Formats: sequence, C-alpha cells, structure tokens
Amino acid sequence: MKEYLDITFDNLGNKLDLYIPDSKGFSTIIYIHGGGLIEGDKSQDNYKEMANSFTKSGYAFTSLNYRLYPNVKYPGYILDAIDGINYIYNHIVEFGGDKRFIISGQSAGAYIALMIALNKEFYGLLNFDYSLIKGWIFDSAQTTTHFRILEREYELDPYAERIDKCAPLYYLDKKTKLNNALFIVYENDIIKRKQQNELFIETLKYFKNDVNVTTITLKGSHCHGSIMKDDDNEYEYVKVALSWLSKL
Repeated sequence: MKEYLDITFDNLGNKLDLYIPDSKGFSTIIYIHGGGLIEGDKSQDNYKEMANSFTKSGYAFTSLNYRLYPNVKYPGYILDAIDGINYIYNHIVEFGGDKRFIISGQSAGAYIALMIALNKEFYGLLNFDYSLIKGWIFDSAQTTTHFRILEREYELDPYAERIDKCAPLYYLDKKTKLNNALFIVYENDIIKRKQQNELFIETLKYFKNDVNVTTITLKGSHCHGSIMKDDDNEYEYVKVALSWLSKL
C-alpha cells in the first residue's frame, strides 16, 4: 500500500478512508459499510484488513461513512453515499486512478448500493457516466424495503415485507442499467435474506436475460465472509470479489 488518507468529503462531516496501491492507472473499489443503518464505521479493523488485500491486488479501496438513524431518515444515507462516490470520482486521478469503479456494500451498505444502482433519481446524481462502474458487489443485501425503514419510519414489524419506492426490487424493469453484479449470501443469513436475493435475481434475469450476474452462497452467518477470516487468515469476501473481478 502506497498511501492511506482519512478525508472529510462533505459539509456534513462525513468521512471516507482511501487506500492507494503502489501502482498507477488503478480502478477503485468503493465500499459502503453495514450496520443496519444505525451503527457501523468506515474504519473497522476488518475493512482496513480487506483494504490491504485489495491494494496488494492493484486496486484502490475506499470505505465511506454516512449518517445513521436517528440522525437521518430515508434517503439521507443514500445521498451521503452518493456524495462520497462523487468525491472519489472528482479526486481519484490526483492519486493515479483511472476513474473506473467497483461499488460494493455490506448488508445495509449493500442496500444503499443497490438503490444507487437502480433508482434513476439516485444514479442521476452521480457526477460521471454509469458505464464507468465496472461492476457491483452486494454482500447480503436486502432487496425489499429495508427493515430499519419499516421499523423507524413505517412503525411496522421489521420482519414485515414491503416492495415500494424504498425497495430495490421496485425499480427492476427493461430499462434497468445493472449489468455486472455479484451477489453474496450466506447459508445461515438473516431470515428471508437469501430468498429476497433470489427473488431479485430472478426478476432481474426476466427483464435482462443477457445480464452478467453471479450469485455465491458462503458458509456462516450474516456477512460472515467480510467479518470473519477463514482458515487461510483471509476474508472470503475478498477472495470471491477478486476472483469475480478478474473475469470482467
């Protein structure tokens, strides 16, 4: 790793960590952390360790923060993530990047990434052409309306199901731009999470039968592959992501 920077990217005080590889012309993985929209942080030890693995493979890695409940409501956290992504686009060339991106998220961060990928209202706020996104990696995403929105804003049981304008599934149609996507789920994931992903992927394939979408089921519980190391002292999320990216 050549360089690490802790950067404030907006006037709200949101920050991101940027890890730069020892090379030029690199692509950048933009990572949105999980935590159920109420907790989590860009600088957790596992993200730092994953960043080290990605930079060794020639990618820049940036992990960004966003506002959380109760300090924000939908879609504030999505707009924060977009501001972070735009900051990276506007500045990555200064560090040697090629302005091509992989956008990934873990759990709540995967939900945010999906909403940006699918909702024109959100991806229309990006400062660059959608085609510069080489791929999307969703680590245990909720594809229906996020349970924290149900709980905090709808006053419903968080295990209820809704597909409305706060649900990634709502935006799937023939105009969907999502082309290269990796979905990671777990054998003992959150209740219904695997089925939510299956429904999303089957619907996506219905509208786009030429879509390059890969689904991988890993052992363990929710987001195990990006939280716990395996027997090789590596994060399985990183192994799977690098293998998938090498084929794009």
